[in-house]
Amino acid sequence: MKRTTPQFLSGLLLLVCSYSFGVGSECVAQEALKPGEIKVAYDAQSDTTKVLLNPMIVASRKHQELRLGAFSSSKGKTIVKPKDIALVFVSLSVSAGEGYENARKLTVTADARKFPFGGMQRSVQTINGVAAESLLTVVPYGTFLEIVYAKKVSLKIGLTEVELTPDHIKTLRAAASYMAP
Repeated sequence: MKRTTPQFLSGLLLLVCSYSFGVGSECVAQEALKPGEIKVAYDAQSDTTKVLLNPMIVASRKHQELRLGAFSSSKGKTIVKPKDIALVFVSLSVSAGEGYENARKLTVTADARKFPFGGMQRSVQTINGVAAESLLTVVPYGTFLEIVYAKKVSLKIGLTEVELTPDHIKTLRAAASYMAP
């Protein structure tokens, strides 16, 4: 698959933030972030501190890519332990199929423990011939920690199964460390 530009991903992130959180321009600063990069930003307008793990590539095939990111926010300038974390999956594809339209259930397996999160919210936009499909679910912070501190983590979205690499898990742990004091 043709590599996407940081500007495309920043625009996609704005789309995901707008759709998922209703924050639009208040989402974490929109400058280009690298996949897997963590951004912490305070928004004075909404008096909110936001932590974003820019979606990192977890699976890549010839004409499709699946990315995983995470998002949390705290009221004020001081980060406090969040109640929930939003997991954001972004599927980029050059094929015009249904993608995850009918297969949005997420199950995470962490060290043999299954977490069936059920159906995710979905939005789709086509930009320059690339279908950008975002899927979002909200998970309790404690569950998020159980997942990111597991030794082995696999994800299943519909028929797609992905085992996270040690680097993916390390990046998720780093994001978790920014999300709570």
